[in-house]
Amino acid sequence: MVFSQKRSLPPLGSMYGDTFLEETHCIHHLGINHSGNLRLQDRISNRLQKAKNAMFALASQGVNLYGVNPLVSAKFYKKIVVQTALYGSELWNNPTQRDVNSISTFQHFELKKLQGLPMRTRSDMVENMLNVKPLTAEISKRKLLFLNKLLTLSQNTIAKELFYAQVHSAHHWL
Repeated sequence: MVFSQKRSLPPLGSMYGDTFLEETHCIHHLGINHSGNLRLQDRISNRLQKAKNAMFALASQGVNLYGVNPLVSAKFYKKIVVQTALYGSELWNNPTQRDVNSISTFQHFELKKLQGLPMRTRSDMVENMLNVKPLTAEISKRKLLFLNKLLTLSQNTIAKELFYAQVHSAHHWL
């Protein structure tokens, strides 16, 4: 896969032994789709679609307005849907305002639907009624926990060496 923000590049390929490896525009690795154009918007919309599918699956099992108590439904939402939506979000850097809006809109819509509230209901109130944090706060928390894991790694690990090399090159440009 070629990573580039250019719109078109000539097709490339490589030889691995006697096998020709064709260029691809998307790779699926550890449950995350990575595209060659490095668009975060594509990864976010993919995760939100998976979370919507998880919500549909929960609704079919009674986690809906006419099923279990909304507080119980909120627990299922946090344990399943939020985890699905934010899988890999530790690596989301520099989201645009459009990305943040789509993440927030997804949660507001699902929580209002879960409680049977009109769509014009204030979104912050819907989150507070179910004790659900905004997804953007969850993303920040995950990023900080990931940074903590990186900083507390043993000194001789490859991940820590790469991290310090990245920090050093960032300071070089400041």
